[in-house]
Amino acid sequence: AEIYAAHLSPVVFNNTLFMDATADQDFLARAITSHLQTHGNCVVVGSNETTVNVFVDTLSLFLSSDERRRSARAGPNHHHFTPDLCLQGLVNVNISDDMAIQACLPSTIIDVDAWTVSQCRLYHEYTVLRRELLEAEVKQLMRQEQDPG
Repeated sequence: AEIYAAHLSPVVFNNTLFMDATADQDFLARAITSHLQTHGNCVVVGSNETTVNVFVDTLSLFLSSDERRRSARAGPNHHHFTPDLCLQGLVNVNISDDMAIQACLPSTIIDVDAWTVSQCRLYHEYTVLRRELLEAEVKQLMRQEQDPG
């Protein structure tokens, strides 16, 4: 599975947004704040692989080595959303609410094209909503099995 093949190699600090004088500091601050609030669980999306990966590299500085082993840059080996990766970059992928709720922990979604930072609900709210959704799906599957129609 993709989660077992994921890992980030060491980041060169000069290749992060901290060394880019043209980087939007307010957007970067919002992204880092949300990334930390969701305990490092973050998806960076955009149309340019290099831009996405610079953001991934920058945010990876805030992860432990174990979390970096469960993270992935955008590229040919990582091109779709994988729940429960800590940090991942994706090119030309839209993350729906249905996709985001698959993860065990709440996530931040950063769109580097639209310059938006979205966040799932806080942990205690997220876990309740996720559990309710999963319970509803199980009930629906059980009804379908009882009445194959």
